[in-house]
Amino acid sequence: MMDGTGMSHIAASAAWASIWYAGKRVLVTGGTSGIGAGIARGFVEAGANVVIAGRDAGKLAQVKKEVGDGGTTIDTIMCNIRNEAEVTATPPVAKPRKGK
Repeated sequence: MMDGTGMSHIAASAAWASIWYAGKRVLVTGGTSGIGAGIARGFVEAGANVVIAGRDAGKLAQVKKEVGDGGTTIDTIMCNIRNEAEVTATPPVAKPRKGK
């Protein structure tokens, strides 16, 4: 389906995502497979610097390789977001940076 500019809605959404997320830092939990991995990929394609959190180190490494960097930074952290102690102990790589 095209909009008034002749762009498909998907292309228009991708263009807006690039405007909103380029250079920003985002955290994707559950990013080792399925929807989470797809979301991480979408953020990379939009130019975001992505932190992917998951419970399996092997899957984190695999999804990081599959997503590619697209010229952005991808960091991974092992963290079970259902465990408050793990979330509290999350390394600084996943914590927000001023202005990002």
